[in-house]
Amino acid sequence: MAFHLSNRAKASINIIDFIEESKNFEVITRAILEKEIQTKGEIAKIKMMCEIILSKYENLNKKFVEDNELLKLAEYYYLKFKKLHGEIVNGK
Repeated sequence: MAFHLSNRAKASINIIDFIEESKNFEVITRAILEKEIQTKGEIAKIKMMCEIILSKYENLNKKFVEDNELLKLAEYYYLKFKKLHGEIVNGK
């Protein structure tokens, strides 16, 4: 039982860390996108941040987390960065 509780706690902490990193990346990407002109380097930076978020979300151990609000918030950021990644890849 202690092992199961430990796994749940670690999974929840990982999701909280994912959400915090997503929020930080969102601030950075918003600052870049609010500028009239973005450099190729800035676009590459946003693309890289999107790929980091997408990869981290896919590697989260969501089955041990019972807090639906945390799961919904993590999925919200995942979908947001997935959409942004698609827009950048497709040049929109």
